[in-house]
Amino acid sequence: MSFTPEQSKLLSQKLEPDNITKAKPGGNGPKGDYLEGWHVVNEANRIFGFDGWSYRVVHLAQCGEVLVNANGNHAVSFLGRVEVTAGGVTREDVGYGSGFAKMPGDAFESAAKECVTDALKRALRTFGNQFGLALYDKSRENVGWNEDETQTVAPAQKQKSTAKSAAIPADNPFDLPPVETTSYSVADDLLTQADAAFMAGTKQLVDWWNGITKNEKEIVWARMGKDLRDPINDSRGKRAA
Repeated sequence: MSFTPEQSKLLSQKLEPDNITKAKPGGNGPKGDYLEGWHVVNEANRIFGFDGWSYRVVHLAQCGEVLVNANGNHAVSFLGRVEVTAGGVTREDVGYGSGFAKMPGDAFESAAKECVTDALKRALRTFGNQFGLALYDKSRENVGWNEDETQTVAPAQKQKSTAKSAAIPADNPFDLPPVETTSYSVADDLLTQADAAFMAGTKQLVDWWNGITKNEKEIVWARMGKDLRDPINDSRGKRAA
């Protein structure tokens, strides 16, 4: 089994700029441009087909002991390897993930998911530009617009999250509604930045929060709202009832 001519054509196309997430200068988290986890999976489904590729976790192990940071959050980290198979070709790569939460179980869950997503992204990257390989070339020769617009990802496929109509929780200091996301649209890179800000301390966490967009706040709040509330409220003071 091998890739079809159409799949080979898609794999050889340039990585379009709209699919790239820009790292925030001077902030925590990724230091360079990157692709989000949900987008990489979406591209694999688009190019290989929903039943044309698969992956498995080869290895997943905790790194060191569980720590408790200054904010009272449990800190957990994992290293792992993921194997991807598509078109009869199998590749694997390593990944790292960290999790921070009041409850140890939540920290373990976050770290494990982030690790697997990171390894999956790195393994898929070896299949070409559409999975982020183009970003490793400093010249960015393979980043740009493709002439055949029919091969680009539809806007609906690029949607990162779907807002859910609901009352704003009384303990939500940011006036943001809950957000429903798929497992790969939980904004893994945003959570990585939030984790790093947690470790740096309350001031850095508040500065980071103030520097992200409302849409990014919605995504992070959906996953980490309870953990964000206490340190930021301690810094700002409780919102008046």
